[in-house]
Amino acid sequence: MDLSVVQVMSMAEEFHKDEKYVAAWEAFNWGMTTSNEWIQERLKGKEDEALQDAAADYMNLKFPATGNFVYAEIDIHAPLDDLVESFRDWVQKIKSDRGIPFHEKSRFSDLDFKRWHKYAVLPYFDLKLWAASKDVRIPDYLYVKALFGDLQGDIDGMFRKNTKPLEKVVMTQGCLDQLRNQGNIHY
Repeated sequence: MDLSVVQVMSMAEEFHKDEKYVAAWEAFNWGMTTSNEWIQERLKGKEDEALQDAAADYMNLKFPATGNFVYAEIDIHAPLDDLVESFRDWVQKIKSDRGIPFHEKSRFSDLDFKRWHKYAVLPYFDLKLWAASKDVRIPDYLYVKALFGDLQGDIDGMFRKNTKPLEKVVMTQGCLDQLRNQGNIHY
């Protein structure tokens, strides 16, 4: 059975009488009760900003892995069109301020995936990663031979004109974020 950290620490209360667990439980409780005060203390002087936004910005700066979430206040009495437009502008500004890339496509289609397959984008990326991990350089002609060895024609040109540029577009954080969102994958 997989347990989250919070579940494990909650179970630690049962072990509170055992000396091995006392120190860990006290540290957990201290961290949970003081984290909000800790953030607020470091945000003094930011009175003009909403506390939640400031806290999220501070946490994103110190702990980038927490930067997936931001907080918004919404006037639910505003017209829907205005809300949607201002929300879109706000999200774009937040992403831009945090250096989070955008991807030009709102959704990938079967045609996109077929193109990636036809031009061996993922196998090419795998080989590039392997080469980087082994600190070796693979010349283009060897990539072509490994990826398209059974094809005839101007395969070198196809590789240069299609595979390499597609790999640069597909293997980006913006594209990976879009794929994750499209697949409804949350972590």
